[in-house]
Amino acid sequence: MSDKSKIAKEILERYRLGQSTEQERRLVEDWMDEYAKMDLPVDHTEVNRRLDAIWRKLSAERSKRRRMLLRITGVAASVALILGVWLLQRPVSSEDALPGSSSAQLDLSLSSKEQLGTTIRMSNGKEYTIDQISSAGEPLASGIVLKKNADGSLEFDTRNAKDKDLSKYINSISTPRGEQLKVVLSDGSLVWLNAESQIQFPGIFASDLREVSLSGEAYFEVEKDPRRPFFVNSKGQQIQVKGTKFNVKAYPEEAVTTTTLLSGSVDVLRRTAEKEEVIALVPDEQLRASARSMKKLKVQSSSVIAWTSGKFIFDDTPLHVILTDLARWYDVEIDSKELVRGVTFKGTLNKNEPIESILRKISLTESVNLTLKGRRIMVTQ
Repeated sequence: MSDKSKIAKEILERYRLGQSTEQERRLVEDWMDEYAKMDLPVDHTEVNRRLDAIWRKLSAERSKRRRMLLRITGVAASVALILGVWLLQRPVSSEDALPGSSSAQLDLSLSSKEQLGTTIRMSNGKEYTIDQISSAGEPLASGIVLKKNADGSLEFDTRNAKDKDLSKYINSISTPRGEQLKVVLSDGSLVWLNAESQIQFPGIFASDLREVSLSGEAYFEVEKDPRRPFFVNSKGQQIQVKGTKFNVKAYPEEAVTTTTLLSGSVDVLRRTAEKEEVIALVPDEQLRASARSMKKLKVQSSSVIAWTSGKFIFDDTPLHVILTDLARWYDVEIDSKELVRGVTFKGTLNKNEPIESILRKISLTESVNLTLKGRRIMVTQ
């Protein structure tokens, strides 16, 4: 290792541990600012592989001083990437190739993962999976054609539909854990369906109304049509949409339902045993509602829908919520989740990153230790 490489590694390590001087901190952050402006070809798979080995060694060396002062924000992620680029500029040494570093990883890359578990149930009782749908299309009842587009999305083509009363026939699409899907509805509206979610909708919307039902999480981009308002029914609420972009997270097993508006406007009708209440949202507002309370918050709405483009973005998010999201995406279970109550995390993580790497990064910044054993996330303090 050259003297310059050795010094760079030492500075980065002190920065990572929160032990750098003010001058070193400025040096690293100026370096990252310059790096962010560059467009370098990087093999991220190789970066992650080598970083995994380095993190394992660092974790072993600091078993008695686990707590780290640095949060993994965008800045810290840049440090990791810079270190990864530096690693790629030299051969792998015996220090990097640690025992056990080639252990199996749950790696569900959005770009390569086949969506074979997604189920499409038609109103006539027929069921399909993604691999059964071609670009040429699958003829359905009354002239409707179900097609798979080049980007992997499903589209219900109703241009040649013969029966105009198809609004009473309800279809459904369900995604399992670890999969998500983009759907083009008959009116041209777009729906991104997250893992372990289901949407129900008619083959053709009625002439005066467009209505769907959701269980789980979905991001909507609704086509504007003043003659036909668009409604989304989910757990304990109904959303009236006026041509807009919004995200709904309404898993039946979760106490809180969130509705986040990106553009346009929506009215959220919340129903309880005692009353009904309508809450209007404007862009970058989020309604967090449970059986006992409701609260509107200002949020960075683009972060909320980062899951549609292959990222997890967390902003002081409760760790038990994060672990639930990870469990859905990587199809794992969580052991002793109650130990993380009161712990939050802030940072950006890639959904195509091995889950072991994600758990390690969170563990290095928070007051708990997360490890993967088989298909279970183990939580210890």
